[in-house]
Amino acid sequence: MSRPVRLLRCLLPCVVLLMALIGAIGPVEAASPTPPGQKPSPTVAEAQPPGLGLRFRYPAGWTVARVDGHTVLVSGPQGTEDWLTTLTISNQELPAAGGADQKAGAMITDYLAAIRARSGQHEVLQEAPFQFEGSGPGRGGAQAVVRFQGDDGPVRQWMVIVPRTDIPVAHVLLYSAPDDAFERGVPVVQRVLDSLVLLPARR
Repeated sequence: MSRPVRLLRCLLPCVVLLMALIGAIGPVEAASPTPPGQKPSPTVAEAQPPGLGLRFRYPAGWTVARVDGHTVLVSGPQGTEDWLTTLTISNQELPAAGGADQKAGAMITDYLAAIRARSGQHEVLQEAPFQFEGSGPGRGGAQAVVRFQGDDGPVRQWMVIVPRTDIPVAHVLLYSAPDDAFERGVPVVQRVLDSLVLLPARR
């Protein structure tokens, strides 16, 4: 895994701006083919984006687009009601002080402060620890759900921080959707979270 960069500011622009990026960035190649003897699922695909140090499953037909060396954008098919449903997955450096849970909590605090600075109309719906249940060098974490006024109406976001135990990096997942479409996309995001596999870091 190459050296991570801080991307918190890149995670906060409106959903429409994120979707506009897809025209300028290429798709991420799928992970290795299904092993012999196993039938591929017609509804699930798998991605292992270079530079992120993880792999995950997502709905077949959705798009996984590379934003930069440390960020990918997962979104529903263009022209469908899921087009503005986006999941950004990126790497960020962990704060220096504290244990894994404290560091993840500090990152959530920074995220909420950025939301407050960006939008006077906002509501923190949930702020809680997150338990990483995938495989690989991950431990603990933190999460928050926020509703705020976007450029085109109310937006809801769910941020999840998954700290790594082998290097000072956290995987940051940010789900964004129009407020009235948020609940519909939660099961998809939950399946992505449940499928996360953290790969050993290259030293």
